Amino acid sequence: MKNKIIGFYALEINYPLYRIYKRLWRFKKRIRGKKIKITNLPKATWKKIAPDTRPEIFESKKIDGNVKLFELAIISTFAGDVKPNTTIFEIGTFDGRTTLNLAANSPDSCEIITLDLPPDTETKNKLADGEKIWVDKPVSGLRFIEHNDENITSKIKQIYGDSGNFDFSPYKNKCSLVFVDGSHSYDNVISDSKNAFEMIIPGGVVLWHDYGVWDDVTKALEEIAETYKLEMHHIEDTSLVYWKKNNE
Repeated sequence: MKNKIIGFYALEINYPLYRIYKRLWRFKKRIRGKKIKITNLPKATWKKIAPDTRPEIFESKKIDGNVKLFELAIISTFAGDVKPNTTIFEIGTFDGRTTLNLAANSPDSCEIITLDLPPDTETKNKLADGEKIWVDKPVSGLRFIEHNDENITSKIKQIYGDSGNFDFSPYKNKCSLVFVDGSHSYDNVISDSKNAFEMIIPGGVVLWHDYGVWDDVTKALEEIAETYKLEMHHIEDTSLVYWKKNNE
């Protein structure tokens, strides 16, 4: 089992170290007169937002395009808290590192659906500048494909298509967790978010990645929160945004 660690390390050790680094980095930018991106969503600490679970993390090594280690651990805590016999939906597979950990930490009865855009696909909405490199990869989901535990990987269903015109209707009101990490363009973030809202069940959670990193992601999420009057929170010192659907 490659690069397996327990969530305690990622959350209780790696996370505080990153917070120190991030504060030093921001201070350095300020004294050099460089602009720091402004975010407006209300902040909440991961301890306030995340479930009290301690996940196991596989494929802990990060490459460009992956979530950070402690972000992966936070996402995995939510996977460990979903209702049995529900679906987890991921928009944006990339190399399958997050997919693998969603499967590893969720109940055995859950199915993980991961949607990815094949290379050379004509998309409904324009992709963001600079993100084509993560589309044009040799294999989608390589890190769960190469994982040797079928009890985990058998829960994963890889599907392909453009999320801008994909038919999400079979998953409407069936998902306990949706992770939105597809295209970073404004139109795609808006579209993916609306589909996430349709798929999520009462009490379920939607998570987004790259808030405060990509301008279009930041703009889109702040507009969604304002337009629909949603209590969306930026998880402090991460690029994750959290929203929980009220129980009806």
